[in-house]
Amino acid sequence: MATTFRQDVTAGLVTILDAFIAANPTILRRSERAQPPSVMGDLPLAFVDGRPERIRHDSGTRERVMSPSIVVVSSIGDNVETVVRHDVLVDLLVDHFTANPHVMPVTIWDEMTVDDEDYPVLSESGKVDHFYATRFTFVNLSIMEGRV
Repeated sequence: MATTFRQDVTAGLVTILDAFIAANPTILRRSERAQPPSVMGDLPLAFVDGRPERIRHDSGTRERVMSPSIVVVSSIGDNVETVVRHDVLVDLLVDHFTANPHVMPVTIWDEMTVDDEDYPVLSESGKVDHFYATRFTFVNLSIMEGRV
């Protein structure tokens, strides 16, 4: 039986983000399954980024431990108001993610890192703008599968 773990994790993370957006449409405006070609438009936005994983086998099982990230990008980080709004969003997302330890059925995560990032964006004029961003990494999202 073919596995769909990576696809299911991505879909699960987007579902969690979309539930947050439905409850807070003015705080987070959109979600994407992957980094969009442009972050211009409705901000803040969130997207699923890298999904590195480790796989361990024994005689009867396969354990997949993934560390997927969600990146939240706000507007240009050049003033205190932007940072305050972004901090409110980050705190609300931490609570929302904590309330969703199962990204998909039969998975669990119990460790997350939160890192602020500078998110450079090339504008139409060729100038690089620096947006305020935060990366949430679910360090140990795991699933145990039967080994064929």
